[in-house]
Amino acid sequence: SGVRVKIGSTVTTVFVGAPEFLGGLAPLTKTQKQRIAELAASGQRVLLVASFDDTTSNLKKIKKTGTSLGIIILSNELRSGVTKTVSYLQQNDVSIRVISGDSPDTVRAVAQRAGIKGADRIITGAELAKLSKTAWNRTVEATTIFARVLPEQKERLIDTFIKKGNFTGMVGDGVNDALALKKANLGVAMYSGAVATRRIADIV
Repeated sequence: SGVRVKIGSTVTTVFVGAPEFLGGLAPLTKTQKQRIAELAASGQRVLLVASFDDTTSNLKKIKKTGTSLGIIILSNELRSGVTKTVSYLQQNDVSIRVISGDSPDTVRAVAQRAGIKGADRIITGAELAKLSKTAWNRTVEATTIFARVLPEQKERLIDTFIKKGNFTGMVGDGVNDALALKKANLGVAMYSGAVATRRIADIV
């Protein structure tokens, strides 16, 4: 996300986003990248904050190089009872997949803490986008963690699982989960999540 503000006579453009993406516009040093990777590997969610001198371009089309200002670190705490729930489902032949917009390292660490089997089988949305239809089906079936995926990719993943004959449930709480929730055989939304997801879910 980005914002452009004018304070006095000074116009400032600031972005907050995934280091993998925003770092391409506001370069990071090797040491900074290593620190971010360490935090993500420990299960933290890391957001990069960067400023830009560009005061006129559309925020979606900024091409000038920015300056990295710092990072925001968010902790991913497991909900109470998650490990017991995961264990129960897996003991009863439910195959669990994690589809997330977070970084691969963060998602892997959280999934491992939750006890999800196959948490080392991981792929990103960017890698999924490069797959042929045949490779897509084969790869999706063999993968447990899907990281940095787009809403449209979430929907396609759910559609793939269903077409393979699986009764597929989707749990989500954000607007970016709405398409996948609607596509699933069973859509489960969090009451604390976005209104859009609650409206189309089968269970809240």
